[in-house]
Amino acid sequence: MKLRHTLILSTIMLLLAACNFTLAEDVTPPPNYVPPTPAATLPPLVPSNAPDVENGALIFAEKCAPCHGDTGLGDGPQGKQLPVSVAALGLPATAQKAIPGHLVFGGDPG
Repeated sequence: MKLRHTLILSTIMLLLAACNFTLAEDVTPPPNYVPPTPAATLPPLVPSNAPDVENGALIFAEKCAPCHGDTGLGDGPQGKQLPVSVAALGLPATAQKAIPGHLVFGGDPG
């Protein structure tokens, strides 16, 4: 009985030793195979330099103030003509929820 178990165990070990577990590396891709594009990397989430407050004020005056108003309360002359209410960016509750990357600078006013 011991001899039979030893022979079975030896046979199993010999078969396992003969197996090559790297079969996936041996597969040749098809002729027109294009490997998948690697995932895009995110740019830095924080600017390397501190923002220029004076330049930001000029951009706000040009692009945002017509709709959001000079104080950012949504009372600009163009904002009053819109069929929807303009966000009051100057309110602390609105400003605290704002994510700088989601704000549109240089885009459509409003």
